[in-house]
Amino acid sequence: MKRGEVATIIKKIMFVDERKVVNYSGGAEKVICEFANEFTRRGFNISIVCMDEKLGLPFHPLNENVHFVNLCYDYGKPFGGIKWLAKKFQREVMRGLGGKNFVIAGKHYQDPKKQYFFSEFVQRLTKCVDDLTPDLIISVSEDSAYIAQVAAPRIPIIAMCHSDPIDFADQFTDVHRRAWQNAKYVQVLQPRFVQSLSDLGISGNVVVIPNAVEQVPDADIVNLSVCRKRIITAGRLEGATKRQHILLEAFAQIAKRFPDWQLDIYGAADNLRYQKRLLSMVKKLNLENKVRFFDVTENFLGVLKDYDIFAFPSRREGFGLALAEAMSAGLPVVACRECYPEGNNEFIRNGETGLLSTDSPYDFAEKIMLLISDAPLRQKIGSAAHEAMKVYDGVTVWDKWENLIDSI
Repeated sequence: MKRGEVATIIKKIMFVDERKVVNYSGGAEKVICEFANEFTRRGFNISIVCMDEKLGLPFHPLNENVHFVNLCYDYGKPFGGIKWLAKKFQREVMRGLGGKNFVIAGKHYQDPKKQYFFSEFVQRLTKCVDDLTPDLIISVSEDSAYIAQVAAPRIPIIAMCHSDPIDFADQFTDVHRRAWQNAKYVQVLQPRFVQSLSDLGISGNVVVIPNAVEQVPDADIVNLSVCRKRIITAGRLEGATKRQHILLEAFAQIAKRFPDWQLDIYGAADNLRYQKRLLSMVKKLNLENKVRFFDVTENFLGVLKDYDIFAFPSRREGFGLALAEAMSAGLPVVACRECYPEGNNEFIRNGETGLLSTDSPYDFAEKIMLLISDAPLRQKIGSAAHEAMKVYDGVTVWDKWENLIDSI
């Protein structure tokens, strides 16, 4: 702060999320809802702003004092109509001519649907900012950081990065880079992501703050002295990143040696084609009586008490809230080394707080069967996992956020 300037006491915070928010159970949306609830309790004025074609509220519970704004229906006529349909049609024509990158006759064109969406978002967000007058904006993605800076160039921004930067490196444009370079801070979830962002040209303003993990009291962790013969996984049904198909292939091998064990898969079926593929796999592998599918649940920690092992075949995660909550509950976990690289990861210590596997279904099955056949190992790793998650308790994480906000 320059001499003569008066420090601004930040008490009004606006979250901007351009992605699905209404009745969406995503990890990032859970984080911002919990953030909003906690900071409302701490005396902050919190608003969450999105532009979702669905009507309704977020899936995750919100304090009644949090101001939720859906720009698709607020600060203008309901978004959509003939012009929106025309842009969608134009996009499909351009994709047909130039592919998903919109390269036609050697020239790159912008997605007309996305351009129109961003234009409407900026216009409506500008009005919303003028009305709610936030002291600080927290953007939930690289796109929302850009939108927020165009709509409110004088308001400081903290840009959240909820995923592994490697995941979006090939889609990270100069527009995104400038938006994050101009942000007051860019927040990442793990220390190893700092270098990944530096490789993308983002450095000097990067801070590491992990997600808060709901803590299970020592007396309430899973009782692993009782074997239920049940494995659980959780995450939206998605083939490129969550990869439940790897777990199904692994479980087909497990079922041959341990026919009494069962696998339950929790997650929203966002990708219906992939869901159909998984159901077909279950039938082809003769697992109909051993594998069950469930939608997302609001009582995930309660559900975990009925299981012995948590399996997580995900390829990329910024953090992995479901995995962290399973560890907090005292479940031994098996995850992919590709997602949580050994030696460069503070989340899972292989052989201590969990087991790391390659992305081979055979290896994944071997790691799970090691836990199945060794009850003392399950108990040892589950207990260590529970202790490891205590560093992510809410008070510690939210205090870090408040200190960061106070520094602006």
